[in-house]
Amino acid sequence: MYIDCQHLKIEFPIYNAQQRSIKRSLLNLAGGRLGQVGGTMTVNALEDITFRLAEGDRLALLGHNGSGKTTLLRALAGVYSPSGGYVKTCGQISSLLDATLGMEPELTGIENIKLRSLLMGIP
Repeated sequence: MYIDCQHLKIEFPIYNAQQRSIKRSLLNLAGGRLGQVGGTMTVNALEDITFRLAEGDRLALLGHNGSGKTTLLRALAGVYSPSGGYVKTCGQISSLLDATLGMEPELTGIENIKLRSLLMGIP
């Protein structure tokens, strides 16, 4: 099992960016970089992210709000396609971006663990 992330870049298009000067100001405050591809403005959410994780490795993501932690996790889970670079994976990657996903509040902790395991195909 491994995750190989090389020169990963994620860009999001902003439509009608010329008419949204407030949005430009907020993006500058949040730390995103504005760019332009063709006639469409873009925000570079991630740029040149490179790492490799082998089985047993651990990775901590630390940063301020808007620094790209969730965007990176979504790219690793295959939710976002890279604008540049690549993400290669071998093995099973499961996304738990919402900690309450698949949890039932009426069940105990052990019962929720068993339920989540069954949903993931773990006996």
